[in-house]
Amino acid sequence: MGRLDLVVPAVRSGLGLFKPRSLLVQPGLGGLPVPALVSALGDFDSYRRRRGTANIIQAQRRLVSRSSGCA
Repeated sequence: MGRLDLVVPAVRSGLGLFKPRSLLVQPGLGGLPVPALVSALGDFDSYRRRRGTANIIQAQRRLVSRSSGCA
């Protein structure tokens, strides 16, 4: 049994309890701008999707081509 066998179920069960939108409601009601948190939440949602967006795929291609020395 590897370490991930213990960690993955705990993370998955914890994600069900994590409500990131509730973190953004309170500052918004108080009139505080939180653009970085809103942007981070959008990124988090895009990573959770089964199908990735084109810009993430392109960024991964660029990273691989840079690390392999290809142009």
